[in-house]
Amino acid sequence: MAEQPLLREEADERGVLRRALPHLRPHRARLAVALGVALADSAALVAVAPLVGLATDALLDADRGRLVLAVVLLAGLAAARWCWPGSASCC
Repeated sequence: MAEQPLLREEADERGVLRRALPHLRPHRARLAVALGVALADSAALVAVAPLVGLATDALLDADRGRLVLAVVLLAGLAAARWCWPGSASCC
């Protein structure tokens, strides 16, 4: 008896996005907004470390202006993350 060919272990993923594009086309605006929000969220998360460094340097240099700037920016990032739509902790 002839041996039956087996299916591959992994699914064939070639062309999946191309086949999905016609179905995603009506949702272009929402997808663009979602991508923008994801990028802004990532940028805000990455910006925290340099702002903490700026605040630390301002404290060590006794530079009140840079310290106020760093604190205001950090507070703005914290408020934006806290009150972001969909956040569980939003007021």
